[in-house]
Amino acid sequence: DNMAIRATFFNGGSDVTQVYEVYDDRSNNPDSIVFDKFRQNSSTTNLSLGMEWRRGKSRLRGYYGGEAVLTWNNFHRHYSYGNALNVNNLTPTDAGAMPGYSAEYGRLVSDRFGANFGIGARGFAGVEYFIAPKICIGTEFGWGVSFNKSADRNQTWEKYDPFVTIDGNANQGGIITHVENIDQGGWSIQSGIDNFNSQIFFHFYF
Repeated sequence: DNMAIRATFFNGGSDVTQVYEVYDDRSNNPDSIVFDKFRQNSSTTNLSLGMEWRRGKSRLRGYYGGEAVLTWNNFHRHYSYGNALNVNNLTPTDAGAMPGYSAEYGRLVSDRFGANFGIGARGFAGVEYFIAPKICIGTEFGWGVSFNKSADRNQTWEKYDPFVTIDGNANQGGIITHVENIDQGGWSIQSGIDNFNSQIFFHFYF
Protein backbone atom coordinates (compact mmCIF):
# COMPACT_ATOMS: atom_id res chain seq x y z
CA ASP A 1 0.00 0.00 0.00
CA ASN A 2 2.90 2.38 0.65
CA MET A 3 5.42 1.28 -2.02
CA ALA A 4 5.44 1.44 -5.81
CA ILE A 5 7.65 0.79 -8.80
CA ARG A 6 8.04 4.02 -10.72
CA ALA A 7 8.96 4.42 -14.41
CA THR A 8 9.11 7.46 -16.66
CA PHE A 9 9.66 7.98 -20.37
CA PHE A 10 10.19 11.22 -22.28
CA ASN A 11 10.93 11.88 -25.92
CA GLY A 12 11.01 15.30 -27.53
CA GLY A 13 12.66 17.09 -30.38
CA SER A 14 12.45 19.63 -33.15
CA ASP A 15 13.00 19.79 -36.89
CA VAL A 16 13.22 23.36 -38.21
CA THR A 17 13.89 24.44 -41.81
CA GLN A 18 14.69 28.02 -42.76
CA VAL A 19 14.54 29.09 -46.43
CA TYR A 20 16.49 32.05 -47.83
CA GLU A 21 16.23 33.81 -51.18
CA VAL A 22 19.54 34.28 -53.00
CA TYR A 23 20.56 35.67 -56.39
CA ASP A 24 20.69 33.10 -59.19
CA ASP A 25 24.29 33.02 -60.47
CA ARG A 26 23.19 31.51 -63.81
CA SER A 27 21.00 34.45 -64.71
CA ASN A 28 21.70 38.07 -65.64
CA ASN A 29 18.29 39.04 -64.31
CA PRO A 30 18.54 40.52 -60.80
CA ASP A 31 15.00 39.35 -60.10
CA SER A 32 15.93 35.72 -60.75
CA ILE A 33 16.37 33.91 -57.43
CA VAL A 34 17.09 30.45 -56.06
CA PHE A 35 16.76 29.19 -52.51
CA ASP A 36 19.23 28.19 -49.83
CA LYS A 37 17.92 26.01 -47.02
CA PHE A 38 19.15 25.56 -43.48
CA ARG A 39 17.74 22.63 -41.51
CA GLN A 40 18.34 21.95 -37.83
CA ASN A 41 17.02 18.93 -35.94
CA SER A 42 17.44 17.67 -32.41
CA SER A 43 16.01 14.95 -30.22
CA THR A 44 16.13 14.03 -26.54
CA THR A 45 15.09 10.78 -24.89
CA ASN A 46 14.98 10.14 -21.14
CA LEU A 47 14.21 6.87 -19.35
CA SER A 48 14.07 6.20 -15.63
CA LEU A 49 13.13 3.32 -13.33
CA GLY A 50 13.03 3.37 -9.54
CA MET A 51 11.21 2.73 -6.27
CA GLU A 52 8.88 5.04 -4.35
CA TRP A 53 7.70 4.92 -0.71
CA ARG A 54 4.82 6.89 0.86
CA ARG A 55 3.97 8.26 4.29
CA GLY A 56 0.85 9.80 5.80
CA LYS A 57 -2.85 9.01 6.00
CA SER A 58 -4.51 12.42 5.88
CA ARG A 59 -5.13 14.65 2.87
CA LEU A 60 -1.44 15.60 2.99
CA ARG A 61 0.88 12.77 1.92
CA GLY A 62 4.62 12.63 1.54
CA TYR A 63 6.69 10.34 -0.64
CA TYR A 64 10.37 9.68 -1.39
CA GLY A 65 12.57 7.27 -3.31
CA GLY A 66 15.28 6.83 -5.90
CA GLU A 67 15.60 6.01 -9.59
CA ALA A 68 18.16 5.17 -12.25
CA VAL A 69 18.16 7.50 -15.27
CA LEU A 70 19.28 7.09 -18.92
CA THR A 71 19.46 9.98 -21.40
CA TRP A 72 20.23 10.23 -25.13
CA ASN A 73 20.59 13.46 -27.15
CA ASN A 74 21.25 14.23 -30.85
CA PHE A 75 21.79 17.54 -32.64
CA HIS A 76 22.42 18.06 -36.39
CA ARG A 77 22.59 20.93 -38.88
CA HIS A 78 22.20 20.56 -42.66
CA TYR A 79 22.76 23.07 -45.47
CA SER A 80 21.57 22.96 -49.09
CA TYR A 81 22.33 25.59 -51.72
CA GLY A 82 20.43 26.94 -54.68
CA ASN A 83 23.56 27.84 -56.67
CA ALA A 84 25.61 24.89 -57.83
CA LEU A 85 29.32 24.59 -57.14
CA ASN A 86 31.22 23.74 -60.32
CA VAL A 87 34.12 24.77 -62.56
CA ASN A 88 32.11 27.69 -63.92
CA ASN A 89 31.10 28.89 -60.45
CA LEU A 90 33.86 28.25 -57.92
CA THR A 91 32.49 30.69 -55.33
CA PRO A 92 28.71 30.51 -55.66
CA THR A 93 26.55 33.18 -54.09
CA ASP A 94 24.77 32.10 -50.91
CA ALA A 95 22.54 33.69 -48.32
CA GLY A 96 24.27 35.75 -45.66
CA ALA A 97 22.89 33.48 -42.95
CA MET A 98 24.71 30.46 -44.43
CA PRO A 99 28.23 29.55 -43.26
CA GLY A 100 29.88 30.95 -46.40
CA TYR A 101 32.61 29.60 -48.68
CA SER A 102 36.00 28.58 -47.32
CA ALA A 103 39.00 28.56 -49.65
CA GLU A 104 40.44 25.65 -47.69
CA TYR A 105 37.39 23.45 -47.17
CA GLY A 106 34.75 24.62 -49.67
CA ARG A 107 31.23 25.01 -48.35
CA LEU A 108 29.57 23.28 -45.42
CA VAL A 109 26.96 20.62 -46.15
CA SER A 110 26.29 19.19 -42.68
CA ASP A 111 27.41 19.61 -39.10
CA ARG A 112 26.71 16.56 -36.95
CA PHE A 113 27.33 17.10 -33.27
CA GLY A 114 28.33 13.96 -31.41
CA ALA A 115 25.47 12.06 -29.81
CA ASN A 116 25.44 12.45 -26.04
CA PHE A 117 24.69 9.48 -23.78
CA GLY A 118 24.17 9.80 -20.03
CA ILE A 119 23.60 7.46 -17.12
CA GLY A 120 22.87 8.51 -13.56
CA ALA A 121 20.84 8.24 -10.37
CA ARG A 122 18.33 10.57 -8.78
CA GLY A 123 16.83 10.75 -5.31
CA PHE A 124 13.49 12.51 -4.91
CA ALA A 125 10.99 13.65 -2.29
CA GLY A 126 7.58 15.12 -2.86
CA VAL A 127 4.28 16.05 -1.30
CA GLU A 128 0.67 15.59 -2.42
CA TYR A 129 -2.50 17.22 -1.12
CA PHE A 130 -5.76 15.42 -1.92
CA ILE A 131 -8.51 17.80 -2.97
CA ALA A 132 -10.80 14.79 -3.56
CA PRO A 133 -10.50 11.10 -2.56
CA LYS A 134 -8.52 10.18 -5.71
CA ILE A 135 -7.36 13.56 -7.04
CA CYS A 136 -4.39 15.46 -5.67
CA ILE A 137 -2.05 18.33 -6.42
CA GLY A 138 1.61 18.17 -5.54
CA THR A 139 5.20 19.00 -6.26
CA GLU A 140 8.51 17.16 -6.22
CA PHE A 141 12.17 17.97 -5.58
CA GLY A 142 15.13 15.80 -6.50
CA TRP A 143 18.91 15.58 -6.44
CA GLY A 144 20.72 13.72 -9.18
CA VAL A 145 24.17 12.89 -10.45
CA SER A 146 25.00 11.68 -13.97
CA PHE A 147 27.94 10.65 -16.11
CA ASN A 148 27.73 11.89 -19.71
CA LYS A 149 29.75 10.79 -22.75
CA SER A 150 29.63 12.56 -26.11
CA ALA A 151 30.78 11.13 -29.46
CA ASP A 152 32.86 12.81 -32.17
CA ARG A 153 31.58 15.90 -33.95
CA ASN A 154 31.98 15.74 -37.75
CA GLN A 155 31.44 18.28 -40.52
CA THR A 156 30.91 17.39 -44.19
CA TRP A 157 32.17 19.85 -46.82
CA GLU A 158 31.98 19.96 -50.61
CA LYS A 159 34.68 21.52 -52.78
CA TYR A 160 35.66 21.72 -56.44
CA ASP A 161 38.92 19.83 -57.13
CA PRO A 162 40.50 20.52 -60.55
CA PHE A 163 42.64 17.38 -60.31
CA VAL A 164 40.02 14.80 -59.32
CA THR A 165 39.77 11.71 -61.56
CA ILE A 166 36.36 11.02 -63.11
CA ASP A 167 35.61 7.78 -64.97
CA GLY A 168 39.32 7.00 -65.16
CA ASN A 169 40.19 10.32 -66.83
CA ALA A 170 42.45 12.50 -64.75
CA ASN A 171 42.43 16.30 -64.58
CA GLN A 172 38.81 16.70 -65.55
CA GLY A 173 37.90 18.27 -62.26
CA GLY A 174 34.81 17.71 -60.18
CA ILE A 175 33.10 18.10 -56.84
CA ILE A 176 34.49 16.14 -53.90
CA THR A 177 33.07 15.81 -50.42
CA HIS A 178 35.21 15.30 -47.36
CA VAL A 179 34.56 14.90 -43.66
CA GLU A 180 36.43 16.92 -41.05
CA ASN A 181 36.60 15.71 -37.46
CA ILE A 182 36.00 18.83 -35.35
CA ASP A 183 36.51 17.27 -31.94
CA GLN A 184 36.87 13.85 -30.35
CA GLY A 185 33.94 14.19 -27.98
CA GLY A 186 34.42 14.02 -24.24
CA TRP A 187 32.79 13.27 -20.94
CA SER A 188 31.41 15.14 -17.95
CA ILE A 189 29.96 14.52 -14.50
CA GLN A 190 27.00 16.64 -13.49
CA SER A 191 24.94 16.96 -10.32
CA GLY A 192 22.28 19.29 -9.05
CA ILE A 193 18.93 19.87 -7.40
CA ASP A 194 15.77 20.04 -9.47
CA ASN A 195 12.10 20.63 -8.91
CA PHE A 196 10.81 19.72 -12.38
CA ASN A 197 10.98 23.36 -13.58
CA SER A 198 8.83 24.58 -10.68
CA GLN A 199 6.12 22.17 -11.75
CA ILE A 200 2.96 21.66 -9.76
CA PHE A 201 1.20 18.51 -10.91
CA PHE A 202 -2.24 16.94 -10.77
CA HIS A 203 -2.46 13.20 -10.16
CA PHE A 204 -5.50 11.01 -10.66
CA TYR A 205 -5.61 7.59 -8.97
CA PHE A 206 -7.76 4.69 -10.12
